[in-house]
Amino acid sequence: MKDLHYKAKNIMRAEKEHKLGFYQVLQSMQSNLGVFTVFFLLTAGGYSEEEAGELIDNKPFDEVLLHIVDALGDAGFLPEAAKVQIRAQMQKAREQIAAASPSNGESSDQEPTK
Repeated sequence: MKDLHYKAKNIMRAEKEHKLGFYQVLQSMQSNLGVFTVFFLLTAGGYSEEEAGELIDNKPFDEVLLHIVDALGDAGFLPEAAKVQIRAQMQKAREQIAAASPSNGESSDQEPTK
């Protein structure tokens, strides 16, 4: 993954293209963390729309999100407490998904029953 650069010109470009405010998206991270939020934050960090789409399509979502969280923290946009909270939310979501999985996260070679 290439570095994210949360600079004024990148943030302004993303705000203009998506008609959303950067801080508005940051505030929504705690309650509405979806693909669009990640896409917006990648473009605000200097990725092109094509690069952001490819990254989201080809890397694990949580890996991309951690890359964003770390870059936002390094740029001074995300306090350490928020980084810790987001990481905890991600871990909780992973555990819930694994617990809900019929195979508990293990792959199965069996055909589904019909």
